[in-house]
Amino acid sequence: MGRHTGIGSGIDYVEERIDLRRKQPGATISRLIRRAEWLSGPDRELFLAYYEQGLCATRIGVMLGMDPRSVRRSIRQMTARLNDPRAAYVAAHCNAWGRSRGAIARELFLRGRSMREVSQKLGISLHCVRKHRDAIEAMSIADRERRRESRAWQRAEREET
Repeated sequence: MGRHTGIGSGIDYVEERIDLRRKQPGATISRLIRRAEWLSGPDRELFLAYYEQGLCATRIGVMLGMDPRSVRRSIRQMTARLNDPRAAYVAAHCNAWGRSRGAIARELFLRGRSMREVSQKLGISLHCVRKHRDAIEAMSIADRERRRESRAWQRAEREET
């Protein structure tokens, strides 16, 4: 249908007529590329190879010695994480928090680790990690609500004039 299979640079590739990355608006892609700085080194390189350089998952998998399905899954998870408003909130505020809350926030929301992994890595109890996560989520929700209310107020003010 819209596929052409060929051989290029010694590897098989599948060329799609419609690349899904091109379906997203340019502003979304540029926002994701800016937010890629929140990722750790290897994740950032993989993410930028896909979105900035336009390499396909198969080509990235060959270069890194990974299965293309794993590459796609990683990119999908990183994209969801970077689009999450909690990640943006953590990136903006984590330096103002204490050492433990900032470290927990970065590991959970920016690096995508599980609570158990964060607990083991930082040597903090799972209960403590959960409490910090709940507090960060509550602060993030409160910040979003505050912004929503201020935008509604500005909209109402513009309509009156």
